[in-house]
Amino acid sequence: MALDPKQCKVSNAIKGILAKAYPCPHMTGACQNVRYSPDRGLMPRGFTGAFGSLEEIRLIILLAEPGEPVDGEKYDTSLSPRDLIDNIAWRVALAYERKKSTFHSNVRRVLDYCWPQLSLLDQLKRTWITESTLCSADVSAGPVPRLVTYTCASTYLAQQLALLPNAFTIALGGKASRRVELINRSASITAFAAGKPGCNLSGADPSWLAAGAAFQNFSATT
Repeated sequence: MALDPKQCKVSNAIKGILAKAYPCPHMTGACQNVRYSPDRGLMPRGFTGAFGSLEEIRLIILLAEPGEPVDGEKYDTSLSPRDLIDNIAWRVALAYERKKSTFHSNVRRVLDYCWPQLSLLDQLKRTWITESTLCSADVSAGPVPRLVTYTCASTYLAQQLALLPNAFTIALGGKASRRVELINRSASITAFAAGKPGCNLSGADPSWLAAGAAFQNFSATT
């Protein structure tokens, strides 16, 4: 059974941070050259989880930036920012549920290594999955200007992490790890990226398994 959008409501505290991105004030400044076209699926997106209370969240999975939109992906910007955030989070959760791509299958694997006894919905009640940069790169998996990554991280990521100071953070890939360091924070552990090219390397799955084990050890001792 597909995840019900009524079950996929992001914590209000997190929505209060992300709501400022619709529209993002930096689109006329540091990020003026970033691709932004909601009718083609290009806008701040890629996050999901936090479907329970803020206090339930024990894990943050930090990604780099959203990949290319799928065919037909578009967003209704007539929705309020908070409703738009819930819609995005539900759609991303569905992609994980359906293992829509290799990337989504790999993130599911990480979730299962961290929460082996839980359903996807229960995993996502206890996990916040977010992007270190909320908008897509010019080319999927390509570089993003440092000014853009710093601006996005300092505006949005820093506040998200501040809400969850006691959560365990897994950075998937070097880009995500480096971007959290831009705001003078560090991930609890860094593992291989869930997307290409990192996911194709022989060390990818062992790194995800190790991240899951580290999280379970953290959970057992805190």
